[in-house]
Amino acid sequence: MTGLAQRQEDLVRALVTGAPTPAGFDPTRLRAVEDTLLRKRSGEAARHLPLLSAELGERRFTELFCAWARGRERGGSCADAAAFAAHLDADVAEGHA
Repeated sequence: MTGLAQRQEDLVRALVTGAPTPAGFDPTRLRAVEDTLLRKRSGEAARHLPLLSAELGERRFTELFCAWARGRERGGSCADAAAFAAHLDADVAEGHA
């Protein structure tokens, strides 16, 4: 793998899985981009969970989803939605919600 390819891979890994910030990148800016990508991902999942999204409200849904999704690799919007809903069900069953 070339040096550029490795740096690109490290950058993507930092953005989507919460891996450490690669050398030469501003951690604050990287986290801002990560937050933006998580909010976008949240919107995609919300489209698969319209009743849950409506019940929680857009802001709360986004907060909960982003907290859950941070550091988790994407599974696709449908799979993310299903896994997030299962996570919330487990929290309710355990009395955390």
